[in-house]
Amino acid sequence: MTQAFKKAVWEQINWDEVHKEAIEHLKALIRFETVNPPGNEKPAAEYIADILRDEGLAPELFESAENRSNVVCRIPGSGQAPPLLLNGHLDVVPAESDQWRFPPFEAREKDGWLYGRGAVDMKNMDENPEVVKQPGIVAEQGSV
Repeated sequence: MTQAFKKAVWEQINWDEVHKEAIEHLKALIRFETVNPPGNEKPAAEYIADILRDEGLAPELFESAENRSNVVCRIPGSGQAPPLLLNGHLDVVPAESDQWRFPPFEAREKDGWLYGRGAVDMKNMDENPEVVKQPGIVAEQGSV
């Protein structure tokens, strides 16, 4: 794939729409209370798997313990570049609500900021299906 082709594909993506959809998915993930312990990531993992299925992919869910699910989804590449691994976690550390400006699992937007447990560690990376699904992003590498 030439650089010119990659640039053309990249420029065709409606990044405003991608951003809007990604924020909505991030807000949904923040609203899942996945505090570890006990974790209880299964509902959030199922949410991500549903997004991937909606994009025509075939995610798999694996449980390491009861309600402690992991999502694995493979996207084949052309083999022209090494594989790409996107990795994240859905559990969060405990949040003392009285120490927060807004409830930690509300996912509130204010003044251009998104407040919520996991907004910058790590649920912000877990909603990557919005980027991965874009044409040409992983065409050469493939991803897991």
